[in-house]
Amino acid sequence: EIKPPFVIFYEGNIDLLNSEHHKLAIISSRKGQPSSLHYVLDETDTDTIFVLKGKGETDEYIIDNYTNKVILVWATTLRQCPQELKNKVINNGGLVISRLPNNAIDTISPSTFSENAVFLSSVCDKMLVASVIKQSGSLISITSAVSINKDVGVIPTNVYEDFENNALIYEGAIPVYNKVSYK
Repeated sequence: EIKPPFVIFYEGNIDLLNSEHHKLAIISSRKGQPSSLHYVLDETDTDTIFVLKGKGETDEYIIDNYTNKVILVWATTLRQCPQELKNKVINNGGLVISRLPNNAIDTISPSTFSENAVFLSSVCDKMLVASVIKQSGSLISITSAVSINKDVGVIPTNVYEDFENNALIYEGAIPVYNKVSYK
């Protein structure tokens, strides 16, 4: 069962959480394949709000290459989010949110990242998996999204790569091959 946090802490445009625009979480392992997104994300669709974790090459690629607004779901305190990353998101009209107050103890437990993965899945309308490896926090986000009946689309990967994308498709996720296959 997904339990929302009692309070969230934020910097930026809080109205994005209640926006009627489509919120698409993009999930990727830290060493993901950001270039694959070019084939499935429509650059002209600037109304979609991207929901990201902010920790990895794929998130950086999206923030740097798309003009869409971003909701960045940060796992630790806002104080611990790199200022340059925060500025990029907020200066583009985006939002950075956290479940933890700035005075939270700097020692973060393993459950912090699991809880954040669940929180991320509750913020989005749909989820797109760019790349995921075994035993990653990304799998928690995906499982949470499925448990609350959110669509999960997955970009297929080469069978020789060490990603779980094709296994997710085999288990019932929606294969996303091009820009129109996951609208």
